[in-house]
Amino acid sequence: MATEIGWEGKMRRRALDTSGLTDTDRWENLIEQVLASPPPYRAAPGQPVYMIYAGDRAVLVAEQDLTGSLAELVEMILGTGDPPLATAMSPPPLAVSNACSSLRTQASPLTPGKTDRDTRTRTT
Repeated sequence: MATEIGWEGKMRRRALDTSGLTDTDRWENLIEQVLASPPPYRAAPGQPVYMIYAGDRAVLVAEQDLTGSLAELVEMILGTGDPPLATAMSPPPLAVSNACSSLRTQASPLTPGKTDRDTRTRTT
């Protein structure tokens, strides 16, 4: 998976299944090389940065360091990849549900027709 993060914060993310490519070994070897020995991160103001993910590993690369086969890899992923599955990018619904029910039990109920300000007690 690769993510382009633009200087203005705009993000573009795509995932590519290398098993469907005709030259699978070439791409998988390149991904392993990048993850094993990434170029130094040298971000430049006003330029995008790229994150390249494989499994549980990720590499952050500035645009000016995308050269040669690394640039070809990122272009291939962003140009022909599919949007990643939503389930891979968001927390499981159960975690959200538990967080919401926890908030509901901690909230104090308001009397109908009254605001939070009306239910406060005043001390002098």
